[in-house]
Amino acid sequence: MQLSAVPIYDEAGPPLYSIGHVQDIRERLAIDRMKDEFISIVSHELRTPITSIQGALMLLGAGVYSTRPEQANRMLDIAIKNSARLVRLVDDILSFERLESGKVQLTQEPCEAASLMYQAIETIQPMADQSGITLAVTPIAATLWAAPDEIIQVLTNLLSNAVKFSSLGKTVWLSADVKGEGVTTSFPPHLPTSLPPSLPPH
Repeated sequence: MQLSAVPIYDEAGPPLYSIGHVQDIRERLAIDRMKDEFISIVSHELRTPITSIQGALMLLGAGVYSTRPEQANRMLDIAIKNSARLVRLVDDILSFERLESGKVQLTQEPCEAASLMYQAIETIQPMADQSGITLAVTPIAATLWAAPDEIIQVLTNLLSNAVKFSSLGKTVWLSADVKGEGVTTSFPPHLPTSLPPSLPPH
């Protein structure tokens, strides 16, 4: 609760009385906390595509792939895709009206688990190359009803952490299994996350 008061004076001296106003600000405080949490989460998520873009451009600038044009083109493609993801994340930051209403909407669509896994691996590849870490993936054939950008972001965040805490020359694996109505992914050192359930067969 927030209390404010305005004193009312007569012409001669001390205040005669005060007019008070009590306002319930709990909803406003909750929205402010939600905004702070949203900014904190998105700020963390911004680092992954930025790191990927920076890594790809640094490898190209250093001439690492000067004799391997196909690999150089792949690094450029990674930078372009992550630039697009970065734009979408910035759009999310600017869309504060969704927070005001208390609704952060996710656009869900049918997507293939294997494609999401490969895109996450591709995003982290420049970072892994710089760190001397090998990335490996065991894809799974499953159709998901999900928000693909958000799933990729979760996978890339976990892969990024796995790369950071792996020693030179190690291999980081991304694998997945169908369990019940959902898909579970795992990363050394076994950091699980549940993906949205698969669609019913057509």
